[in-house]
Order: sequence, then C-alpha cells, then structure tokens
Amino acid sequence: MPDLVHLCRFNFRDVDFRRVGQVTDGGTALSGISATIESDGGGYWRGDFTNGSTRSVADGLAWRALIEGMDGGAVAIDVAICDTFFQPTNWQRPHHRDDTAPDALPTSADRFTSGAASLRATSIAIITTDPSQVQAGQTFAINHPTWGWRAYRIIAWDGVTAKFRPPIREAVAAATPIEFYSPRCRMHVPPGAAPSAPTNIGRFTSCSLVLVEDMRQPA
Repeated sequence: MPDLVHLCRFNFRDVDFRRVGQVTDGGTALSGISATIESDGGGYWRGDFTNGSTRSVADGLAWRALIEGMDGGAVAIDVAICDTFFQPTNWQRPHHRDDTAPDALPTSADRFTSGAASLRATSIAIITTDPSQVQAGQTFAINHPTWGWRAYRIIAWDGVTAKFRPPIREAVAAATPIEFYSPRCRMHVPPGAAPSAPTNIGRFTSCSLVLVEDMRQPA
C-alpha cells in the first residue's frame, strides 16, 4: 500500500470532508437561552466518499488492495485531500496522482510557520511569498514528528496569521513547512464501516468509503 493514498483515483462524485465532534446541551438559563458545551476537544475529521467507480483493471486492483490493506480500520493511512480547486493558485491545473506539483506554479515549499505553536493552538503565523493566495476556507497540513500528517482548515486570515480548526495536534517549531498544494491526513475506517468492492458486469467496481481521523495514540 502506498505511503500516500490519492482517493481521486477512484472517481468519487461526492466527497464530504468535514470536522465532526460532540456538542451537548448545557441546559437552559433563566433568560431562556440554551447553552452548549463542546466536549470533543475540538473535533476530528471525517470523510464520506461516495458514488465512486474504477475505470480500468489497474484501478480496480488498487481499490481491492486498499480496502484489504486497511484491515477493517486496524491500519491507518495518509489520505490526500484532493481539493486543489480551492487551494492557493493550484486550481488552474488538475490534481496529479503522483503528488508532483504543476509546472510553473508555486507550491507549499515556500510556506512555513514564522514562529512556534503549542499543542492545541488554534492560530499560527505563516510566511508566504504571496499572502493574497491564502484564504479562509482553505485546508493545509503539517507533518508532525509524532502524530504524522494532520489537516487543518483556515477560518480567518489577516495576511500574517491564520486561525484554524481543529486545534493543532502537536506542538510545532518555527520554520515548519506547511503543505497547501496537497494537504493530507492520517485516517482509518471506523468500526462497522468496512468498505465493499462490488463489480458491475464483472469489470467496473463501485466504490464508497468512510474514513475518520486516526486519533489513536501513536506507537
């Protein structure tokens, strides 16, 4: 199984990559307003990939190898978030399955943290050659020393500092590279959601997959 899985290979028509968590009702105040309590530590990523299909023997075999290699959720994988249409500058070219950057377009190699950020921080200063290309709503990733690849989504950007969710998974040092071109996240299949591999007329495989961020303590 490859180190980085590009799920766009399986032509999913619908992808819902979102942050989920647990918010409970904290009761109703005398004013009649209900308070909510966030009890999930900032939430975690979930991806629903549906209405996919393979179009070649190679892709069909790759799908079978992928779902077997994940061992029903026991094995975590690094998943590329194939979302380049919304990422800085790179919407002009299609996503490359081999993870190479398009020619003549800037990549994330010139984007770094300008200072350190502690565990569970929700903002970070970013050094970039073109601040106008970074926008709220975009996703970036950091390859943490212990927790590996983790994804974050910007909720506000002032040209220097990005506010994001979920909270940072592991403290980062200054000059840490930030991946915008091909963000990715370590994920696994949740219990009871093992994917299947039905074939149509013995040739085309129908694909669907549910993944959640792998929050198990790294070994």
